[in-house]
Amino acid sequence: MQFNNELVKADVKFVSHHPTYIPKVMFWNGVRLFDLRGTRDALFTAQFLPYSRSLVTLSVRASYVLELLAIVGIPLSGVDRALHRGPCQRDPRDGG
Repeated sequence: MQFNNELVKADVKFVSHHPTYIPKVMFWNGVRLFDLRGTRDALFTAQFLPYSRSLVTLSVRASYVLELLAIVGIPLSGVDRALHRGPCQRDPRDGG
């Protein structure tokens, strides 16, 4: 437990001396999560896993399709909800 406390203190000290560290980490984690640099990161990781380059490339490209569908679906879900609610009905989430 004492070692953990020392690590937490060191983390806090590091972040206080480098205030842009957390936004940079969040940015680069998002880039890697959504494969925004293409297949570069996925192919690097795949060399340590039993996956072929073609499977990794296909997976990254398939994720682009799913991400696009999700982006398109977000605003459409609100439109769909509004269309199924009659003109005089109130949204129950609005308290009515």
